[in-house]
Amino acid sequence: MRGRTALSVLTLVLAVTGCNPSLVDLGSEAERQAIEGKNEVMVNGIRATLSLAPSEVERTQKFAARLTLTNTGSQTATWTSGSGCLAFLNVYRGEERVPFKGTDFGCIAVITSRQIAPGASLVQEYSLQAQRTDGAPVASGEYRLQADLATSSHLKLEHRLVVK
Repeated sequence: MRGRTALSVLTLVLAVTGCNPSLVDLGSEAERQAIEGKNEVMVNGIRATLSLAPSEVERTQKFAARLTLTNTGSQTATWTSGSGCLAFLNVYRGEERVPFKGTDFGCIAVITSRQIAPGASLVQEYSLQAQRTDGAPVASGEYRLQADLATSSHLKLEHRLVVK
């Protein structure tokens, strides 16, 4: 009985918390579309930035993606997400998803709140490789790295990646 009660309480907490808007709840579909394809956006005093180093790589070369959340306000901000990760990464060539090495990770599925002090940043770095997760090489060309932020707004940032 004790386990069932704990599960019921956890379910209730997740249901209630999941219904609350997160800090980056953009509200309208128009607002979400306005930022599509961008690698930086300001939402409620937090600047979310996606960067790559380098953004042009040789096939099979390693590179790094960095998601930075910076509190530009004068008060502590709370960033709430639906998982232990700040974002999930996907790489696209046109509309086709290409499973690059380093994008095949998992995160704990639990509501997570992080405090960001004024002027401070919260950073998550990802080690990636211009190679498919199964080891096959990727074609040369232009790709889009997309960071799908694990928030109720479903905010997505993108960065251009060129594979030579």
